[in-house]
Amino acid sequence: MIAKSQGQANNPLKPGARGRSSAAWRLNRMGSVFVTRTGNPGPADVEGREPLARITFGGTYFFLYPAILCLRDQTGRLIDPQTSAFFVGPELDLLQAFIVASQALAGAQPDTWEQRVGTGGGSGEVINEVTTRHDVLRLLHDLTSAVQSARERHMGVFFRGE
Repeated sequence: MIAKSQGQANNPLKPGARGRSSAAWRLNRMGSVFVTRTGNPGPADVEGREPLARITFGGTYFFLYPAILCLRDQTGRLIDPQTSAFFVGPELDLLQAFIVASQALAGAQPDTWEQRVGTGGGSGEVINEVTTRHDVLRLLHDLTSAVQSARERHMGVFFRGE
């Protein structure tokens, strides 16, 4: 048996960290948001051990999706639980603008609503998920904190994909 180095065992971005299998770790960290030094972070590049936010597929993500696509068009980076994205420097301003615009849109929503999240199999039946303004605003607040922390530390915001 080969022992893992201390850095790898404590790094939340590395597969197999904290004794989990690689597959279980990837699922647990999918969509996690960290403040890092690079878009391919190592143990010394991560600010904190726990994610500052989590983005998963569901009502909140699909509510934000049109704005996420606009952000992708501006930066070339897609926020998606299945792919990683790293925002640094001037891109943090664009990420913050996405957050502010999304907060305004979420603030105009009712407390809860049925958000389209997909279609079912061959029938094409629309699948909705109950989504809350509170959940959307909480995620956006957490992302604001990540952007602020990244700016203060001269780092970037890393969205870890699958």
